[in-house]
Amino acid sequence: MSLKDSINGKMKAGCIAEAEIPPEDAEALFDITYSVTVGGRVYDSFDDPNYAELPEQEYEFYVPAMTPVQADLEKDIRDIQISTAEEFSFEAEDVFVDDGISGSIKQRIFAGFSQNPFDTTSNTNLELFFEVDGPEEAFINGARIYQYMSFVKSGDDEADIKTVACITKIGNPFDAKVMTFEGSNSMDDDSAQVVDRTWDSVNSEDTAKADESFTLFQGIEDYTSWESWDIDGNLIMPCRAVFDFGEQIDSDNEVYGTYDVTIGARFYEDEESTEFLSLPQQTTQVVFEAPNTDLEGVYEVTGDAAADDVSDDRVYLKKSKKFFLEDVFTGEDSATFTGKGWLKLEGGNKLYKSGQNKFFYRFSVELPATVFDSMDEWTYYFWAKYTAVDPAL
Repeated sequence: MSLKDSINGKMKAGCIAEAEIPPEDAEALFDITYSVTVGGRVYDSFDDPNYAELPEQEYEFYVPAMTPVQADLEKDIRDIQISTAEEFSFEAEDVFVDDGISGSIKQRIFAGFSQNPFDTTSNTNLELFFEVDGPEEAFINGARIYQYMSFVKSGDDEADIKTVACITKIGNPFDAKVMTFEGSNSMDDDSAQVVDRTWDSVNSEDTAKADESFTLFQGIEDYTSWESWDIDGNLIMPCRAVFDFGEQIDSDNEVYGTYDVTIGARFYEDEESTEFLSLPQQTTQVVFEAPNTDLEGVYEVTGDAAADDVSDDRVYLKKSKKFFLEDVFTGEDSATFTGKGWLKLEGGNKLYKSGQNKFFYRFSVELPATVFDSMDEWTYYFWAKYTAVDPAL
């Protein structure tokens, strides 16, 4: 599944169905003319039985004969290093004043850079992860959650403000949108560029050029709500925005540095609504740091040191758990170790050209650099417990 921006302000959605066919069986599929009928249906949501039928199209195409050549699998592995993380807490009754919704609501923003550690020619991406963590009653199907972050280099009074808005539709992850603005207009709730406007017309005067804009990430899990890991009875609505630099940038690139940041979120009842409820706008400073490119020893196989026998990793388990360091370190350490961390786990099969098949777990923990600096003599111990769900296994 992919979500992409298209021309004239439109969006396009695609879906790829893929089947792996052994080389010895694939030859029979070539030198054949195929007749294909293509159709589609558009549903408003997952549980809506009504749909709009797209007209069927019939095509013929010829697949010429060819001799398959087996080659090593090329993988685009992305290492994401979180550069900054912020969290803000509010009382839900202060936001949903007339709706009788109580409890806690939080907004989080994580930012970092991703790149392929095996390929120095691969592009660097700046990735923004937005989250609103609120009571389930506040997440009404069809409503829009408009999360945004405005940032400008600290001390640069002449620079335009860049704003990235990441918008999701509750109940429909396929209808997410990322918008980028660059200019001097304010994104405050009482700004003329916000008041009496629908979510998709906010600050349209400052719309950034396409090659300077963030886009959606191709994965619906980044636009689908899930149960909160932090607050019982809450849901989390994530949204992910990505900027591709078009090259692997150096550590002295001007993007790195300290930024003045404004963060906010709004709830729109539907597509036509010009009224909204908003979380209190927050201002802070963040630092975008260059990612670590010396990953020797972090990954099992790196560059020229890759074992000739390695073919592919098939990852079936991928989990990440955020936590507060204050909840982990107590006593004398509680004052030293503050902030947030992430415990990550990957699991799957490691397939070898020689025919071996090994199961693996890959553990990692991500903490602020200052914490690691204080842990020179520490030993990191990871563990996983598993059992077969099917008792017959």
